Formats: sequence, C-alpha cells, structure tokens
Amino acid sequence: MRGSAAQSPASRQILDLEERISRIKEFVAWGNVSPLNLKSLAPRKLWEKHWENLKKFDEFAREAQGVSNQLKQALQAVHAQGS
Repeated sequence: MRGSAAQSPASRQILDLEERISRIKEFVAWGNVSPLNLKSLAPRKLWEKHWENLKKFDEFAREAQGVSNQLKQALQAVHAQGS
C-alpha cells in the first residue's frame, strides 16, 4: 500500500492511507481466531439430544412444507375455478 507502483494507494495519494492500513491490521487481528472444539465443551448426552432434536425439526419442517404446498394447490384450484 505504501509502495511506489503506479496504482498503489501511496502513488495515488490516498489521504487516509494510514487509517486504512490500521483498519486492515485490526481486521486481520480480529479474524485471527482458533476454532473451538465444541464437541468437547458440552456433555456427549447433550449433543446427542441436540442432534436428535435437529433431526425431528427437519422432519417436521419437511412435513409442514408438504402441507403448505397442498394448501397452495387447493387455493390455486379454487381461484382458477372462480376466474
């Protein structure tokens, strides 16, 4: 950014160059995180219950979508008859 290349921010005389460099450094420091092993932070039984609930939720959502699709078709059929 401070280089002498023709299109570098310094060569283009960007006024807030130092502020921008500082922001980039802050962003890099903020993003420099280590992943957490969430599985090791809670009891196994609790994770098992979580995944069981998620599976049930997914099944219910799929069923609800199916009913919604049927309702939509029924309403469209009634609307088509009335037109």
